[in-house]
Amino acid sequence: MSRTLSGKSTEGSDRDGRLPPALTRGDFAAASVMAAVSYLTAKFTAPTGPGHAAVFFAASVMLIAAGRLADRLWDSTMAPALRFSAPQLCILSRFPFRLLGGGIAFTVVLLAAKRADIVPVRDVPAIEIFATGVVLSAGYYAFAEGWKYLRGYLRPGTGDTPERNDR
Repeated sequence: MSRTLSGKSTEGSDRDGRLPPALTRGDFAAASVMAAVSYLTAKFTAPTGPGHAAVFFAASVMLIAAGRLADRLWDSTMAPALRFSAPQLCILSRFPFRLLGGGIAFTVVLLAAKRADIVPVRDVPAIEIFATGVVLSAGYYAFAEGWKYLRGYLRPGTGDTPERNDR
């Protein structure tokens, strides 16, 4: 039997004590959609080709990864202090961490691309870039949390399904 740093037992877990993957295929699909949206609608740059689209894809992936990091930060700092019993309150209290993480990650990637002369921007509108990251992060996590909530209600319960013969 192994224990985590907090002393919790990991015996009997479905993943044998391993952490879930940082990014899944669904996350990369969502990053593709966010990259396409931000590539086509960004006011601070003009679309200039595949290099520019790759920068927006990298920024979208970093936005999702920063949100996951923000969740881990929330789990280690805020969760023990707040001890919410309602899952909706937990979700709402995570959003500031996720939005700040997404905005910062998006800004850092685009400013690094500007510094490397990949994205041609004369004036660096850091506030607009940060706001774009926050809006994309809010959209992603609103969809992700809504999807989890909806899937919980779409799955039939044990009383709703007929018995199954697994012969």
